[in-house]
Amino acid sequence: MESNKEEKNYAPAITSTEIAEWENRFKEIVSPLVEFEKQDNGQSMKLYSGLSGTEASWKGAILLSSDNYINWDFSLQNGPFIEAKYKLDSDNHQIIENIYNFYQQWRSEWSKMLTMPPTPEIDASHEKNIQEIQKRTKQNIIDNHSERMKRLAGLY
Repeated sequence: MESNKEEKNYAPAITSTEIAEWENRFKEIVSPLVEFEKQDNGQSMKLYSGLSGTEASWKGAILLSSDNYINWDFSLQNGPFIEAKYKLDSDNHQIIENIYNFYQQWRSEWSKMLTMPPTPEIDASHEKNIQEIQKRTKQNIIDNHSERMKRLAGLY
């Protein structure tokens, strides 16, 4: 059964400049001692909007004194997580609070950005790609399975 409403899978684009802006904001607000973790897309931030929902993820580590650290992981779907080894003092407590506050801002902005409707150019391009894939898939089935389909239909 085909659905009249086709779900779309948009992989939002984010530029290196936009990521650098977020990284600089993080350094200013949370801690300048941060190292951002590269994800499978080669960048520190990864975006997705499609069949499984809307997702943005961003990770890094704040390096503290005496081999102490705070690893943080932001996700729209799963929330913020930290893994830490640090001395509990007012400075480090403030960093944790800053991470949480920064996450709230980050989540708010990316939730809005990823739920915005696509522009007509993206929508038209996406439709064209879907039609091309469907055409190739149908032709592939016909080319590679025509004998089998004829036997199943009782034509042989």
